[in-house]
Amino acid sequence: MTLSRPFKIVLNLLIILVWGWSLFFLMKREGMLAPPDEQPSFNRFLATEFEIDSWRSIYVDGRWIGYVHFLYGPREEEGFAATSTSFLKFNMFGQPRELAIESRQLLDNDHRLLEFETTISGIAGITIRGRRVDKRLIASIAYGDVAMQRSFDFDDNFFLDHGIFQVYRGTGLSPGDTWRLNVLNPMTFKPESVILRVIDRENDLLVMETQFAGLTATSWVDKGGLVVREETPNGWTIVSEPREKVERHLEASSFAAVDILEQVSVPVAKKLPSPRSIRSLILRVSGYDAGKIPFNEARQILLDLEEGIIRITAENEASIAGMTMPFEDESIRPYL
Repeated sequence: MTLSRPFKIVLNLLIILVWGWSLFFLMKREGMLAPPDEQPSFNRFLATEFEIDSWRSIYVDGRWIGYVHFLYGPREEEGFAATSTSFLKFNMFGQPRELAIESRQLLDNDHRLLEFETTISGIAGITIRGRRVDKRLIASIAYGDVAMQRSFDFDDNFFLDHGIFQVYRGTGLSPGDTWRLNVLNPMTFKPESVILRVIDRENDLLVMETQFAGLTATSWVDKGGLVVREETPNGWTIVSEPREKVERHLEASSFAAVDILEQVSVPVAKKLPSPRSIRSLILRVSGYDAGKIPFNEARQILLDLEEGIIRITAENEASIAGMTMPFEDESIRPYL
């Protein structure tokens, strides 16, 4: 039987199409091909078969400043629960200060967020609540008499905070594995991108990087999937320790709390003569990306980004015009 030319063309195209699809699925199955926006859900790497009661101390340049207590496990009903308590104790402006953050998350069987509540107390009083409704996260925040509500797109790679990252299984991960996740930043009350990357193995520990808000933290994860150590570029270290040791640190902090501003401020390389009389300084910033320093026209001006040169000018309060009370300008009434 002789095939007509149009039929031959159609048959050849069909053969090529079938061969192409077969090759595509083979390469995809073998991990040789993956769409750039496609990544496996990070949820499948979270622990399911054990409970966690983890205590970790927070150090700033080697000095104890607080702790994190993390609880995780299955609920009596379906799903999991994760509870995190963070406590910081320090001095600020010569006065003892405390900051506590408590968070509780309810998760479904696939570790997707169902609902949560986070409270911040001490320096500020803030309460954040939220729940998942279909593919949206409905969240509200209350600060004093101020309250607001927002909703966000929700998917399998959306998490409340970094707390859930303490429950890696630690298995099935290899150097080079990367995820782009979203977390709800309580300071900005909006989702922000987090890049999680496996970078190495050290003995029995998995080394991972977390990039968030312009900073990169490094964490070491044991075989059980627990983060045993975490380091940040600004000198903060979070280390897994027994509860008894954490409690001893907490008791000692009553007498020798860390001055937090002294620890996190950027020092000037030389002593300034008569610092209280200085009205303006021109400085060179090194060891940090000057482009990430906030600038405004009133106090800080970036003179040279490449060299990291900035000018800081003290405000002359005497030159700031005051107002006569009562203030009769109706233009500001909407803000009162």
